[in-house]
Amino acid sequence: MKPDSVMQLLRAQHSKPQTDKIIRYIGYDADLFEELLDAFLGPDAEMARRAAWVYGYTAHLFPENCFKRWGKLLSLMADPVIHDALKRNFFRALEQMQVPEELLGETVQVCFDQLMNRQQAVAIRVFAMTCLTNMAQQIPELKPEIRLLLEEELPFSEGGFASRARKELKRL
Repeated sequence: MKPDSVMQLLRAQHSKPQTDKIIRYIGYDADLFEELLDAFLGPDAEMARRAAWVYGYTAHLFPENCFKRWGKLLSLMADPVIHDALKRNFFRALEQMQVPEELLGETVQVCFDQLMNRQQAVAIRVFAMTCLTNMAQQIPELKPEIRLLLEEELPFSEGGFASRARKELKRL
């Protein structure tokens, strides 16, 4: 039996198998991805968290849909009270996307804000770090600034952050 909507699938349960089912259901259907974006950006916090997990693995397939709502997505990422799952999955997806030139400035700023916030979850900071390194390929002037920030952070870092910082410094 085929579900009626992405929302129906999101409401059914929150699990890895269900997330995989939703990813398969959306496939390459831009309209279904729009439904997912509605949930991700919607007022229901639980549905937004569930949608975020799917978004993290599907957004790179629909960059044009994401970029139509980029301002809303970036505003959400800048909100200090949203759940970490939304940020983590947004930045996971952003790692795989090429941001259009006209959206780079605001996107870079949101990534820097997340990376520099030591109170932020390590996974979010690490994803933001890679996003910045990726965008530095489009804007080479960012490389010294990113390099300096990572070199300053390394002495205070450990584990995943330190490992990723060393990797990204090599890429810079």
